[in-house]
Amino acid sequence: MSGLEVKKEFPSYFPDVYMEVCPNCFKIFSGRKNRKFCSSRCKSLLNNSKASVKRERIAHVNIYSRNESFLNDHYVDNQDITRISISLAKENGFDFTGPYMNVKEEFDGSRWYAIENFEYQIPARSAYMLMRKRNELTNTFELVKIK
Repeated sequence: MSGLEVKKEFPSYFPDVYMEVCPNCFKIFSGRKNRKFCSSRCKSLLNNSKASVKRERIAHVNIYSRNESFLNDHYVDNQDITRISISLAKENGFDFTGPYMNVKEEFDGSRWYAIENFEYQIPARSAYMLMRKRNELTNTFELVKIK
């Protein structure tokens, strides 16, 4: 109970009263045995903070899936590298700060970001991004020296 111990004893003339510690404000309160919060305000505050953490996780998943969908829609088959306008990506809701699986640095110092079956790169001072399909056999990155 968050490190605070409360002795739950009352005189015999209060047989159904229990002492608890509010998990939100850590105030000691008395009440029914199944009461967990000192007030409805504390209950709402704690539950809302828990829900906001869940909403934040869901937002990351939505960004990730939207980015993956964009890359999938704009991938050109049988082409090693597809060039896509950064302004087109932004118009379609691509989030460049969003979550990605991992980052791979190649021998020339360029960075590729992975989302599902695709990798993308944003060259410095460029109006476009580069996209390619990941290695399908091992589903891992290949280190390629670009000449």
